[in-house]
Amino acid sequence: MLFTLDNISYVYPESLSGEKSLDGVSLEVAAGDFIALIGEIGSGKSTLLKLLVGLLKPTEGKVLFEGAPIPAKGKRLREVRRKVGMVFQFAEAQVFESSVLNEAAYGLVNYDYPREDITALSREALGMVGLPPERFGGKSPFELSGGERKRLALASIMALKPDMLLLDEPAAGLDSEGRNMLKSVLTAHRSAGKGAVLVSHDLDLSMELCPKVIVLHEGRKVYDGGRDIFYDVQKLRSWGLEAPELVQAWNDIPGRGLTPVVKAFSLSEAKILMQRFKNV
Repeated sequence: MLFTLDNISYVYPESLSGEKSLDGVSLEVAAGDFIALIGEIGSGKSTLLKLLVGLLKPTEGKVLFEGAPIPAKGKRLREVRRKVGMVFQFAEAQVFESSVLNEAAYGLVNYDYPREDITALSREALGMVGLPPERFGGKSPFELSGGERKRLALASIMALKPDMLLLDEPAAGLDSEGRNMLKSVLTAHRSAGKGAVLVSHDLDLSMELCPKVIVLHEGRKVYDGGRDIFYDVQKLRSWGLEAPELVQAWNDIPGRGLTPVVKAFSLSEAKILMQRFKNV
């Protein structure tokens, strides 16, 4: 098992009330899992991601990576963070290098990759996120738009080719082209047998990409299972969530003659199913 969380609770030190951001959460994340981590604002999603990568230590309980606790510092922590790449919610505001190419290469330099590999991997990552190095490489990151800086933050993580991605609102600030880029990058990552934990208010994106779903509500885990949960509109609402737009549209199609077990998890699946039933 890649990650094991055993009865985790967390209280932020600045909390005057001592209220738990996470309360008794246990879960497992296997290598190659693609997980949608969803919940209303304040449910503890970002806190959980930071615990997974060792940025926070649990107030109670244990976080294990490959069967061992995540240390506070040292080689073991560096290895965890090389294998597990995190893209923060406001990552576009956290770039700081002098050029786009240097920013994409930052992690590689920090992990002492050979110079020739640094150049090749950083250029490959920039091309992957739609920032071709021949056009953007020499620019200052501060010349980029917010959406382009978001792409750059993703490139700096993808250059390391991590086994697991932790993504906190990666689609925020991206236009439709950027959203398609994100889907393409994550689909390729999944096809390579690698995993991701995706935190996003874009539930259509989460439903399309992630076969497994974990729901947090008021700091507790209330669901851990398949993506059929996206079609349980009443249960989602009880957790402060609205169903994905595709689910709402699918349920509203009058006279479609589909049984309740027929579900579409992406727009392309919906089109195929509609055509199939049209031809019946």
